Formats: sequence, C-alpha cells, structure tokens
Amino acid sequence: MVEQNYTPIVTALLSRRSVFLGGTSLVLAVNATPSRAAKIQIDEPTPPTSVDQPIRTFLGHTKAPVGGNKHDVTCLAFTPDGAKALSGSSDYTLKLWDIATGNELRTFNGHTASVESVVITPDGRSALSGGSDRTMKLWDLETGAAIRSFETGTRTPQYIAITKDLKVVSLEIGIGDIALKIWDRKSNQVSRIDMDSYVWTAAIAPDGRGMLCFHDDKTLRLWDLTTGSVVRKIKTDQRENACLAFAPDGRTAVSSGLDNVLRTWDLAGEGTNRTFAGHNDAVLSVAVNSSGRSVVSGSSDKTIKLWDLATGKLITTFGGNVNGVTRVVIAPDGHTVLSGFDTGYMKLWALENS
Repeated sequence: MVEQNYTPIVTALLSRRSVFLGGTSLVLAVNATPSRAAKIQIDEPTPPTSVDQPIRTFLGHTKAPVGGNKHDVTCLAFTPDGAKALSGSSDYTLKLWDIATGNELRTFNGHTASVESVVITPDGRSALSGGSDRTMKLWDLETGAAIRSFETGTRTPQYIAITKDLKVVSLEIGIGDIALKIWDRKSNQVSRIDMDSYVWTAAIAPDGRGMLCFHDDKTLRLWDLTTGSVVRKIKTDQRENACLAFAPDGRTAVSSGLDNVLRTWDLAGEGTNRTFAGHNDAVLSVAVNSSGRSVVSGSSDKTIKLWDLATGKLITTFGGNVNGVTRVVIAPDGHTVLSGFDTGYMKLWALENS
C-alpha cells in the first residue's frame, strides 16, 4: 500500500466512487471531502513473479531413435487421479511416469514413427496414441502391452480425444485428405467429417459435442460432431496456429501461434476478446486450468507462463530452462503443470494463484 497526495483529483471527482489511474484503483468514500480525502491509499498492481526451480525433473526421452534425429516431447497427458503422466515423443515411444517420485514406470514401444498425440481413458486404465506411422494404438497402462492397433490409411492422427460418453474423436491429416473421425464404441460405428482446408490444430469441447479447429484459411470453426456442420465460424488474421484449448465454460477458447502471442475467443459472442503478449518466440502449447481462472503457455523462448484468463495479466514466468518448451498440461487438481521440452525431458511446476 502506498500513500500519495491526490487532492486535485479528489476535488474534481467527489461525485464519483472510483477512478482508475494507470491500472490502479483509487477509491473515494461517498461522503468524502477534499480535506479528508487529500491523502488516500491505493492498491499497486501486483508484479509478475518468476520461478526458476521446478518441483522435479523427469529424464526420459533422451535419445533419438535409430534413423532419426529428434527426441522432443510431442504430447502429454495426466491420469484422472493425477498420480501418473504419459509422455509421447518423436523418439517413437511413450513413457509412463510417477508424478510423486519422478520415476519412469514403463516404456511403450510399437510406433515406428513420431508419436503425435495421446489421450488417457476416463477410467485411467488405458491410453490411445496416434503416430506419424499412420496408426492409432490402444495401450494397457498397467502392463505396457499394446491391446489393439488401428490403421488410418494415408492420414496421420494429429489429435485424439475421448468424450464423456466414450466416443473416440480423431483429427486425421493427409495430403489433400483431412477429416474428423468419430468412433462410437457402443455401436462400433465410425462417422467422418471431411475438411475443405488444412487444419493446424484442434480441441474437443468440454461437453464432447463439438470440435474446434483452426484452418489455414484463417478461420476458426466449431464443428458439431453429431451433424457434421459448422455451428460457428470466426475470421482471424492468423494463418498458422500451434495449439487450441477450451475453458471449462465451453464458450471461451485460447489459441497460441507462431506470432508469439495467445488469444482468447468468445465462441458465443463476437469472437476475439484479448491478446496476451509476453513471449519472445512461438507459443507451441496452451492449457486452461480446471478452475477456468488461468491459462498456462509454453514457448520456444524456453519459458512457461501463467496468465489470468479474464484480464490477460501475466502472473508467473517459469524460467531457468535451457531448451524450448514443446508441451504443457495441467494436473486434474489444477495445482501443478507438467512441461515437455525439445530435448526430451520434462519438469513439474507448482501453480500459485491459479
């Protein structure tokens, strides 16, 4: 709290309850007089904090595969109880980790190219991964065994989600052949929604009824997975987009791109709301906290940042890293975030004020 002399301002604004000076709230009592309000207290904006020490580091995807030259972390997922996490990598493998100890529990071998996406089933017993080898694989998390493999033809399953009613939704991308596939496990029926332009990234709606896609014609489209129609289309000035994430309310989405910023989108209103600037390189991953109050971003500038979703204010920068951040995922309880790096390791960070 800082004392300042605002006599001239108070005199001019006695009829008002509050004014804002440079983002700082100046509060006046209803019955204030110039003499009584000459010295008042104001709340100075809280500066962002900086954290360089993670809770722990996970060393795993440390070697490139035979015939390859990359081993970056490409995808991450927590188990529903938050006790374990699964990582996928361009080293062709997935690894299961104990969050409390940082120990690697097992490695999943079977893909013959980079693992691009992974999702864990709601019961926490199995996982589904998609790879550049144009397959999706169902894994037993307890044993590490591959239960089943699905061929995707000429398309790579770039994004996979499992809805609350256990439908599997995949964004599959091939040369001139881009589609959303919906597999109803109860009826064993597969439906397909064809895309008329390239899709950079996608995110499943919280209710599982829609899929938000960022197309390279600079449009953001919300697809109804039941009817296959576009229910919302927003024109943007972005051509290349790296990541999308929904807020729990289902009407707000966050995107990140190669232009170093994050944007929020009001899907039920007029479109874009706010731009978050602060990164110095491409923002490759975003995740919204389950509370809906904050969003985490990971960037090639080697930092992770925590933002206030409503205001766009930067809360915390997690630094001290020597490599670019490729993926971030927030634990189910919202208290920690796991980040993956382009050299194959991961770090767990504590989220304060999230």
